[in-house]
Amino acid sequence: YGGLIIMISIVAPIHNEEENIYEFVERTASTMNRDFGKDWELLLVDDKSTDNSLSKIKGVSSKYECVHYFSHDTRSGQTGCFQTGFNKALGENVITIDSDLQVFPEDIPLLINRMQEGYELVNAIRNKRKHHPLIVISSKTYNVLMKIFFNCPVKDAASNYTAIKTEFVKNIKLVDNDHRYLIPIVQRRGLSKISEVEVRH
Repeated sequence: YGGLIIMISIVAPIHNEEENIYEFVERTASTMNRDFGKDWELLLVDDKSTDNSLSKIKGVSSKYECVHYFSHDTRSGQTGCFQTGFNKALGENVITIDSDLQVFPEDIPLLINRMQEGYELVNAIRNKRKHHPLIVISSKTYNVLMKIFFNCPVKDAASNYTAIKTEFVKNIKLVDNDHRYLIPIVQRRGLSKISEVEVRH
């Protein structure tokens, strides 16, 4: 796997998402083809799913020139999926997004348009969240702690829906639950121009 540098790499961790894969890929591809032509790639990283996710990933990736997949032999969580995606990404910008359709692939252009204003990282703020109130409260507590301990400058650090200049995550070493602290980690790597946009949930 490899090729010329492109504009956008989208990294989507997958674990037992067989019900969502086709819709997620089709909606993502439709959005990206419309707004960016062929200047993108979608990297599906299967984290040792125990359902039919991997076979569905193989099937749907064969339909789209810009969709590629990688599979883990052992579970490594979102952190491991991000690291695999970052290291394989060919894009100048990399976007992390969950494949469970809780956020809209159609909102990816919002992040990219803001990146094109000169930012190095654009984080998505999930607007009007549909989660159970306890999850929302837990997330708000997490964001407060991220602000206190890491001076994290974003409002929704737990969204996992983020656009980043690839140079700040290439060959990055992530362990355990480092995906939760990705923004402070890339800040320590020199990233400083950060913005946010609201997305649907």
